[in-house]
Amino acid sequence: MSTLIGLEEVRYSYTPDRPVIGPLSLQIKQGDITAVLGPSGCGKSTLLRLIAALRPPSGGTIRYEQPVQFGFVFQHPTLLDWRSARDNVALPLLLNRRKNNPSAQKETGQGLSAAAPNAGQIADAWLDRMGLRDSADQHPRALSGGMQMRVSIARAMAAQPNCLLFDEPFAALDELTRFDLNRMVRSVVRQEHLTALFVTHSVQESVFLADRVLILPKHAGPIIADLTISGPAQRNDEWRADPLFLEQTQAISAILREAG
Repeated sequence: MSTLIGLEEVRYSYTPDRPVIGPLSLQIKQGDITAVLGPSGCGKSTLLRLIAALRPPSGGTIRYEQPVQFGFVFQHPTLLDWRSARDNVALPLLLNRRKNNPSAQKETGQGLSAAAPNAGQIADAWLDRMGLRDSADQHPRALSGGMQMRVSIARAMAAQPNCLLFDEPFAALDELTRFDLNRMVRSVVRQEHLTALFVTHSVQESVFLADRVLILPKHAGPIIADLTISGPAQRNDEWRADPLFLEQTQAISAILREAG
């Protein structure tokens, strides 16, 4: 697989005497699902923001070897309470249209899909993929936490990214909902041939989702482990009970204990 993004000696500091990340050097391969683990406060979320160019590194270089369109799924769904699920998913399509065409029609009382042709159809298609066909007209307050997160993922996908960034999106969900969303995310990423980086505190989640696991140190420094995950392409609950799954979760847990 070809390289999508390359990091060379990347560092980030809040102040000159307060380094947070790095120096980090790594290559993110097109089509890989990479999980990022590490002790609390080690800079996992900051790393995603550096990769997405939401903030500049303090040093080093981030290269985009191919055009990259990012989709970001945050820790919280960050939905607009006064909008339906459909209009929340359609929002990035409207914003992109206005960005590319400043004279585009302004939003009307008919909703976002009226302001951006095809937005409603695209939103409905992704809500259907997320299992929310019957919830398109509902507002976030009427949806469970897991359903809100599905809307958030649908919104990220509606913009047609080729690289998805997940910042601990399932941490607040119950275990069964989290497992369901793990299966769904891996399936969508594979079906759409996307690249994904997934920040998590859960070792089991990382081994279920990822092809590769990166472990960051507690304090700024190089990556302390870069592990290839061995497992089936199609992963389900049987994979969680597989001896190889347990072996890999134990190995990663041991590295994390040593890290801090």
